[in-house]
Amino acid sequence: LMTDERVLNWVRTAHETTTFCLGDAPMLPDICLIPQLYNARRWDIDLRNMPRCRHVEAAFTALPAFDAAHPESFSPNG
Repeated sequence: LMTDERVLNWVRTAHETTTFCLGDAPMLPDICLIPQLYNARRWDIDLRNMPRCRHVEAAFTALPAFDAAHPESFSPNG
């Protein structure tokens, strides 16, 4: 089991040579990460110390499917 600090270190540095969390194609960890980053920004959480997460987020924003599914693309009234 990983301690909190070890998990944070992994989030900050893991797989730094890949585009997404675990490779060069989006996978389940990426799909789970992106909504967390969206909510972190909504709550003004400082993500400057998580460059890896921001890198993955930037890769996602380049995908047309991501842009089409972004929560702010939808009207509250449908």
